Amino acid sequence: MKKIAFVLYTNQLMQVSYLNGLPTTKDLENALREELKGDYDITFHWEEALKEKSIDALVIPTPFPPVLNKEKIPEIKIPTILFLEKRVGEIKEELDNYFKN
Repeated sequence: MKKIAFVLYTNQLMQVSYLNGLPTTKDLENALREELKGDYDITFHWEEALKEKSIDALVIPTPFPPVLNKEKIPEIKIPTILFLEKRVGEIKEELDNYFKN
């Protein structure tokens, strides 16, 4: 089972910025967990997973602020609109296609 980390926030100077400026991404996280269970081991704590090198890939909405990835973990870029509209089935398709290749 592939281990992936979703990048739905970035740490900036004095604050944390979430996807599209939303105060929380809990609904999206729950929808992704439900859609991907059994196929992918997922986390939303991407910075911690990156430091521990415990993931196979970062999933990054595009466009999105730059992510510091010193560990050179592969990055899967997925259109932000899929996240904003909670089109989790299409996000899963993007992931499946990436890992097929």
